[in-house]
Amino acid sequence: ALSQREALKDRILQYIDRHLGDPDLTIDRMAQALNCSRRHLYNALADGEETLAAMIQRRRLEACLRDLRHPAHVQRSVTDIALSWGFSNSAHFSRAFRAHMGCSPSEYRTRAVGLLTH
Repeated sequence: ALSQREALKDRILQYIDRHLGDPDLTIDRMAQALNCSRRHLYNALADGEETLAAMIQRRRLEACLRDLRHPAHVQRSVTDIALSWGFSNSAHFSRAFRAHMGCSPSEYRTRAVGLLTH
């Protein structure tokens, strides 16, 4: 049973990675795509410290952080970066970002880009 749970966990993480930028990435859609129940999804990740939804949001935020500090994305707007990683609106993204990082996305970008140029 443990190896089956680990195999499902790996499939879940791979699915999330492939669909992270999709704003329609939901638990129901993931369960359907992986041919299992929502309960199986939750059980496969039960030993972790965060919920499935929290994991998806954290991974999206981490992807946004990488883009916000990368010089190749300096011309892209914060909203464009957020939307490209599956956030459905900029207000939700800004609140989630501030809760995760303690500053706004724009403040983070200004500091990160400033550090790269010095």
